[in-house]
Amino acid sequence: MVSGAYVGSKGTSFSVLRELNAGIFRAGATGANVNARRPFSPGVLGSISSYVPLGFSTYHALQTTVNKRFAKGYSVLANYTFARSIDNGSVDAFGGAQNHNDWTPEKGLSDFDLRHRFVTSFLWELPAPKSGIGKWLLGGWQFNGIFSASTGRSFSATSGVDRALTSAGTQRPNLVGDPFLDPNRPKNDLLRQYFNPAAFALPPVGAFGNAGRNIMKGPGSYNLDSSLFRMIPIRERMKLQFRAEFFNTLNHANFANPAANISAANTLGRIQSASAPRILQFGLRLVF
Repeated sequence: MVSGAYVGSKGTSFSVLRELNAGIFRAGATGANVNARRPFSPGVLGSISSYVPLGFSTYHALQTTVNKRFAKGYSVLANYTFARSIDNGSVDAFGGAQNHNDWTPEKGLSDFDLRHRFVTSFLWELPAPKSGIGKWLLGGWQFNGIFSASTGRSFSATSGVDRALTSAGTQRPNLVGDPFLDPNRPKNDLLRQYFNPAAFALPPVGAFGNAGRNIMKGPGSYNLDSSLFRMIPIRERMKLQFRAEFFNTLNHANFANPAANISAANTLGRIQSASAPRILQFGLRLVF
């Protein structure tokens, strides 16, 4: 069976945590006199935050599904999604804007935007003799698996310093060049410099960076989890199940997004972590 559907949601709103008393830049501003430059009760009140309905999100997707049961105990379920998600705050919505008085520049791809995602699961009841000792030795085995693959997640470059002297928000740098490098380079090159660090620079003191939010995409990923089960009959109402489970069966390293703090020159552009390696687990389960 093959099916497909369009899924869309436009203009969904949500609340974000907004800083209401960020320091205002003016002549003589420094990081030490932020409290004196706050609009409400300067020098008396510090940070003031409140949930406000400034968040929005838009999601569109084409989803297709294939479900097939074959003869001899084999079945497969596969799903492919082509999607695009845009918002002005995702997991970083709670205080994540660089300028809490202007959320317009925060519009960009969602942190969780995955343009392409494919997932398939399969189940195979392994063939065995229908009678005799062969049935007892070889019967009851089942092989299962889930394979998933997707393109990378969005991420932003950050300035790493309070360049605007507001003491609020996660600020971004200026975009002064092309940040994108060839993704087909050798793996060691990708790990050492995933994007072009020279494409970003600190903005002038008192200014916010012009680099957009989530303009870069991290590395894609794929993973296979599999398992091998066997149900061993003991009595009429009692069975023993043997379970062998393999997480990340292929032992494939799925890399995290690179470090993107332009003030940390030693790590800028480097990929420093990856998913867990292959994990095996075995167990017995008594069913009665």
